[in-house]
Amino acid sequence: MVEWAAGPVKNIRKGIVNAAAPARVPMGEVSQYLGHSDEAIAARVYARFSPDHQRKAADVVDFTPVRGVH
Repeated sequence: MVEWAAGPVKNIRKGIVNAAAPARVPMGEVSQYLGHSDEAIAARVYARFSPDHQRKAADVVDFTPVRGVH
C-alpha cells in the first residue's frame, strides 16, 4: 500500500478501532493487532471510541431538572 501523508494507513487503523471498541474487544488485543509495542498507546489514542469511555462521568450527571425547561 502506498501511504500519502499517513492518510490511508491511519484511516485503516481508525476503522479497525471503530469496529473493535464498540464490540468491547479488550484494548490489549486491539493494541497487539495494530502492532503497538505498548497497550497504553492504544488506550491513550483510541479510548474515545470505546462505548464505556467517560461512562462514569456521564452517569453522575442528572439532567432531570433541565427536561422541563424549553
